[in-house]
Amino acid sequence: MPFNLNTRFLFLLVSLMWASACRPLIGTKKAPVSPIVVGEIPDTRIATPIPIRYAYLPSRERKFDLLHTRLDVQFDWEKEEMQGLASLKLTPYFFNQELLELNAQAMLINKVNLLKGNQLMPLKFENTGKMLIITLDTIYSKGQELNIEIDYVSRPGKVASGGNYAITDNKGLYFINAQGKVPNKPRQIWTQGEPEANSVWFPTIDSPNERCTQEMHITVDSKYTTLSNGVLSYSIEPKAGMRTDVWEMKLPHAPYLFMMAIGEFAVVKDKWRDIELTYLVEKEYEPYAKTIFRHTPEMLEFFSTKLNYKYPWPKYAQVVVRDYVSGAMENTSASLFGEDIQSTDRELLDQNWDDIIAHEMFHQWFGDLVTMESWPNLPLNESFANYAEYLWNEYKHGRDEADFIGFKEKEQYFDESVQKQEPIIRYQVRSAEDMFDSHSYAKGGRILHMLRKTIGDKAFFEGLSLYLHKHKFSAVEVHNLRMAFEEVTGKDLNWFFNQWFLKPGHPVLQFRYEYQADSSQIVISLSQMQDTAHAPVFEIPFQVETFIRGKAFNYAFTLKKAGGTFKIPSLAKPDYIIFDPEHTLLARLDDSASNSELYSKFTNSPSGLSRFQSLKDLQDDKENKKLAELATVKGLSDSFWLVREAALDYLPSYPAVINEVNLKQVEKIAESDAKTKVQASAISLLAKENAPKYEGLFRRLLNHNSYAVAGSALEAFIKTDAEDKLEVMKRFEKETHTGIASALANTYSRVRDTTYISWFNWQLENGKKSGQFNLITAYGQYAFGMKDSQAQDRCVRTLQYLVTKETSFIARFAAFRVLGLFADRPDIQRFRQLAAEAEQNQTYKQYLMSQL
Repeated sequence: MPFNLNTRFLFLLVSLMWASACRPLIGTKKAPVSPIVVGEIPDTRIATPIPIRYAYLPSRERKFDLLHTRLDVQFDWEKEEMQGLASLKLTPYFFNQELLELNAQAMLINKVNLLKGNQLMPLKFENTGKMLIITLDTIYSKGQELNIEIDYVSRPGKVASGGNYAITDNKGLYFINAQGKVPNKPRQIWTQGEPEANSVWFPTIDSPNERCTQEMHITVDSKYTTLSNGVLSYSIEPKAGMRTDVWEMKLPHAPYLFMMAIGEFAVVKDKWRDIELTYLVEKEYEPYAKTIFRHTPEMLEFFSTKLNYKYPWPKYAQVVVRDYVSGAMENTSASLFGEDIQSTDRELLDQNWDDIIAHEMFHQWFGDLVTMESWPNLPLNESFANYAEYLWNEYKHGRDEADFIGFKEKEQYFDESVQKQEPIIRYQVRSAEDMFDSHSYAKGGRILHMLRKTIGDKAFFEGLSLYLHKHKFSAVEVHNLRMAFEEVTGKDLNWFFNQWFLKPGHPVLQFRYEYQADSSQIVISLSQMQDTAHAPVFEIPFQVETFIRGKAFNYAFTLKKAGGTFKIPSLAKPDYIIFDPEHTLLARLDDSASNSELYSKFTNSPSGLSRFQSLKDLQDDKENKKLAELATVKGLSDSFWLVREAALDYLPSYPAVINEVNLKQVEKIAESDAKTKVQASAISLLAKENAPKYEGLFRRLLNHNSYAVAGSALEAFIKTDAEDKLEVMKRFEKETHTGIASALANTYSRVRDTTYISWFNWQLENGKKSGQFNLITAYGQYAFGMKDSQAQDRCVRTLQYLVTKETSFIARFAAFRVLGLFADRPDIQRFRQLAAEAEQNQTYKQYLMSQL
């Protein structure tokens, strides 16, 4: 899931809060060590977390080949159950079989029959609660087909609670507002199959190395729209007020990718080439659906062309549901998204959802068309989907934006690497759930980028195309990917795959150089500082860029040992040298650049990310501020928004440059910067410097189309001396967007009477769940400062309700956290303890990191 720049700070903050209140994460064997910070690498080797070794997790033995699945389903909304009839066509995979073992979790199995001609023959079976073991009527051999019919009831409420980093629940089938008791919330049913939860709602061989064709007969009240994989073949009305939709997927795919979604959706049609596109959203968002998903046709064209493999499925649908347990899911031909993606045109000015849309779309090739054969090979799905975000940004917005995506991915992996460093393809893993981490996603995406830069664009994309064509509709492991690239390039790539896919860790590099005038050369020293007891000595192709007398020169080398020296001819001392100028390597780096070199790099580098990092490194030097001041001022007019935003953040650190000229530049940014996020930062800076002076600017920007800008302007306006502040604030009280609501909530939280209880309650009921962390925190602070003890008790009960009943994790966590203000109350101490124990399977810390 996409991350923002504040995630790391918030994660560290929440980690500290969590450590004092809740149990440690399952599997944590020792206290985390401090992150490795650039510029702080000691002379000794850097310690690597020791990998935890579990038993080998094999791919599932294929006793049967599942050929076709037909499901006839209808729903009991009151009981939150589904009545199903599953018809499975199978044949033994190779060896003779007399037992059929199917995954069937928490199901009530009414009967199992074998279809013989036109007759149904009852079969004996054992239902263990997780497996359905069927005794066949005879021994079956390879090639002999059998048709099994299973009458069952799916009972997702009976499934033991579980979840992982990316998918926080495992019930498989979800009824949302089933009894219709929650106002302003739609009634929906949807499914979530990955990793092995679809066997909650239909009996199957729930394994990624299985695939079959599919037919879904979904019977619902006529007012509901249905969605499933493949195409809608026809509909019938079995009785008045009811409708059965028949969806068919005639191309084979894995059972974990089967899906259903049922609700009163608005269905918005679109088209790409000869493929029908549909966007299913709540009716309120129907006018915005084509804006939310506006780049879908262009993405399909881009990826199809780049891969030289046309989108492989008969349609592509994207549906948005409530209370989803992840960010999104790449069900074959029908991706499912959480409700946050639903946005108005105004909201989309500040944030588009292209990254997550590209991520799930790329899965239609990598994961759905070609599927990993076992969960230890999950990066063959997720690494590619993460890299799709880089590819799309590179194509649509240029290298600076793509490099920023890559930078965030590296930082996400490095955050996780403090606690664990594993091979990304790891067969000794506790369970499938453990594979859903930043190794499989972020690190894997960066590895693919390094492979691309190592063999070149032409070879990389030809290799991907060959891999897809050669292994379509089949299951693969990592060596299939390697051999596709070897077939294209003629190179042995074991060295790359062994160190990056099959071994843990990453390089920790110390880069030094010296200019030798007498021999007219630059001597470079590069050393690997990682702990080689638990991580390899890497073979590292790398580049350096020298900048001499206004010109840049690039040189390529390869380090094959723990350390080495390399020489570059040069008639003059370079102004600076950049190691890895294209930001290719996944490595921690200490380059000990001087302030003058950093400033020269900031001034001359064409890379926006290099300028950002140089500015950050200059700002970190507290001793010599002059060059940092110059760079910060210069950064206000940089072409890359990330540098402008960093300059705004750093400017208050340098009072010497807070002058009329520079504040005029900040004012200009606040008025009209191309990036609304940067505008908002500029407004906040002006408010800190002299809010009354800029009252007129803030008042104008209250009406800005961007919520980020308007919210920042409102917060700034509240700090002025304007006589109509209260009237202006009241004008915005019905706005539920986070930026606006947070500005009001922060102000109201400081009031000590009961005036704003009803406003807070209204916001809690109507605001977007993803934006309620700040709102709930402010509500808790408001309640804590309240003088009326009875009203305070009512607020505390509301917070307790949010902890136990709210479906949004972030809202639950915020309420749990803010109840800590009342920790001296015995009832709250006990409540927080019980709430923490109830949530221990939710892996709070990792989930928060994935969602913020």
